Amino acid sequence: MGVSTDGPEACWNGDFYPGDAGDDDTSPCEHRAVGVTWDEADILLWNNIAQEIGVRPRAPVLSKLVDRASGIVVNAYDDLGMDIVALAREPIEHLYRRFDTWLLDRDRMAEAFGRGASGS
Repeated sequence: MGVSTDGPEACWNGDFYPGDAGDDDTSPCEHRAVGVTWDEADILLWNNIAQEIGVRPRAPVLSKLVDRASGIVVNAYDDLGMDIVALAREPIEHLYRRFDTWLLDRDRMAEAFGRGASGS
């Protein structure tokens, strides 16, 4: 794919999502925490989307992008959406303000960021 997973910062085995244990439709996977460049992050994002919509090229890899310094996690799950979460509201508040009309759960986001944050 063009993204090296050699020399990971951390490596462990387990379920992809919390709560998957005991689910017959899931299987444990190997997790690797690796540092990537912006171009490699783009490759990983494309691969996540390709997995879900069935296009090629793709690799049997699912990725979550983590910015440890900002406390942000990005999980792109298909061509229509992604989850972006943070340990604090400040690093992603500008995304809420800019893209609030795109949100699936606008009430929940308005509660998290304050009703007046998006100007609505």
